[in-house]
Amino acid sequence: MSVVMANAYTNAISDNVKRSIIYKLNNGECIGKAPLGYLNSRDAADKSIIVVDQSRAHLIKQIFELYATGAYSLGDLEKFAKQHHLTNTFFKGREGEPIKKNVISNILKNPFYAGEIYVEKYKSFYPHKYETLISKALYLECQRIVHSRSEANNRAQAIISSNKEFVFRNLIRCAVTGRVVSSDRKEAKKNKNTYLITRNPNDTSKKIYVPEQDILKQVSAVFKSIAVPQKMLDEITTYLQKSHEAEKEFHKHRIESFRKEHDLIQGKMDRLLDLYLAKSIPEETYINKRKSLESEMSKVKSETELHQNADGNFKNTVMTAFGLANKASEIFESSKTSEKRELIAFVFSNLNLRGAKLEYTLRKPFDMMVNLSTRTEWLPGKDSNLRPSD
Repeated sequence: MSVVMANAYTNAISDNVKRSIIYKLNNGECIGKAPLGYLNSRDAADKSIIVVDQSRAHLIKQIFELYATGAYSLGDLEKFAKQHHLTNTFFKGREGEPIKKNVISNILKNPFYAGEIYVEKYKSFYPHKYETLISKALYLECQRIVHSRSEANNRAQAIISSNKEFVFRNLIRCAVTGRVVSSDRKEAKKNKNTYLITRNPNDTSKKIYVPEQDILKQVSAVFKSIAVPQKMLDEITTYLQKSHEAEKEFHKHRIESFRKEHDLIQGKMDRLLDLYLAKSIPEETYINKRKSLESEMSKVKSETELHQNADGNFKNTVMTAFGLANKASEIFESSKTSEKRELIAFVFSNLNLRGAKLEYTLRKPFDMMVNLSTRTEWLPGKDSNLRPSD
């Protein structure tokens, strides 16, 4: 009998703990240790809170931004962490050590930085009430890259590419198989040659080794083709400056609208909590209603982020792109390997290798600039999907 009572008591405690955890999660509270970039602290009432770690938060944000370009591997980010003294605060015995690739991988997959707590046990996401370090859009772009790399890279490619710096690492795929093209460096007595390893288009059972220099020449030729005449650049600049004020006003009204909607939902959540604390509604009703309101709130926050980020961003990107276009070839030729990778990732959205022939897609607005100097007018809308290089 005592065993039965003990089990019943244990189960009751377990249920209470579970209810307490669920309540905290639904209230937007973190139930564990703060992730890197945040700190556990206490407020004026001595309640546990989480605050932004001002010494590390900007570096965490940079890690997401760099990874989202597609030009940085986990190894590159590990070097970045070491250079900027981004140290561990999470694992006992490793405090003060620069973070490693496994920690960076976990950071990139953690939705906490974009406003949500994921609890593996419940297989659920819970919006939290703490300050976010990145936007939802940036987080989702990083997840897309994580997923595509984990699908495409096999162990052999990882071994070949791991500790060497190659221009096209993780940036180019085989047009025949769709797999990431790996790189390798062959060292002879007098020189070193780097090759891209891909499949023979006529016989996919056979590998072919394409000199990296041959592909660099093809990329350089693309950069030379995207120059913009100065007169046209001046006209585009004037147009963008004139339309900027109207766009700012539009974004201002939209953001004000989203803020009103945010305040309305927050008011409903506060009233719902008051009803629950007054025991006017059952717990199940409270949880279901709160989840529905949190879902609405999450959508409003995402829309607000999109409009805040979009305000001027497109025009800034266009201006940067047009300004870069006239110097891209010169910059590419004189840059280091890491800079070449960033420039390629900025200009190209897709690179494929069909044998020794490069096929590519350019990002906007670069796709509208190809051979622009030979045209009499600007022709937006011209598609550049998978152009073969000349």
